Amino acid sequence: ALLDGRAGALPEADAKRLLSLYGIAAPPGEVAADADAAAEVAARIGYPVVAKLHAPGVAHKSDIGGVEVGLRDEAALRAAFGRILRRHAAATGAAADAGAGGPAPEVLVERMAGPGTELIVGGRTDAAGTLVVVGAGGVLTELLGDSANLLWPFTPADVAEALGRLRIGALLGGYRGGPPADVGALAETAVRVGRLLAGLPEITEIDVNPLLCGPAGEGCLALDALVVLGDPAGASGPAEKGRLD
Repeated sequence: ALLDGRAGALPEADAKRLLSLYGIAAPPGEVAADADAAAEVAARIGYPVVAKLHAPGVAHKSDIGGVEVGLRDEAALRAAFGRILRRHAAATGAAADAGAGGPAPEVLVERMAGPGTELIVGGRTDAAGTLVVVGAGGVLTELLGDSANLLWPFTPADVAEALGRLRIGALLGGYRGGPPADVGALAETAVRVGRLLAGLPEITEIDVNPLLCGPAGEGCLALDALVVLGDPAGASGPAEKGRLD
């Protein structure tokens, strides 16, 4: 039902909702249509929070200044809300308010996550099968190019072995006295992404980046997620491309 009749990139909140159905958690949060609603969300989930643009057709929010982190009180959140909408309007020419001929941009408010290691878990399905990528995430994804490919089906043990061959594997193991990461939860997350892609052929691509892997026993959180759908029956036009190109 979540995917029925849709094409292209899902909004982040919907992408995370889909991931949650496969046991992949995200920080608590909600989409807010205005600053008052954003303040109500933050009061429920607790500060500090992150505010992120939530608008159709914008998959790379940070490129237009659509993400603000470390917002510690209501005043900071309200100010960030206004800045994000103004940047969106400047970058896209879209209206920053409802009633201007199209859906108004919103803001996703989420609780700031704790410490951990940022990774990428993504994948795509094509004629060759379902391929899942795991590796260094966040700002290090393109800088390091430190990743491994796994062809579905695979097991958590296969993922752990692949991670052990990567440079980031040392960090996950507790580099220079740091706490070891929850590699078991990370490996299970990769398996869940593979299962999701293999079971839903209408999804052409998934990109969970960053996936925050917490210390051992604390699990993983999808801090950002991109899910791209192919065209549904009867739809026209190409699906929006994601970030694994």
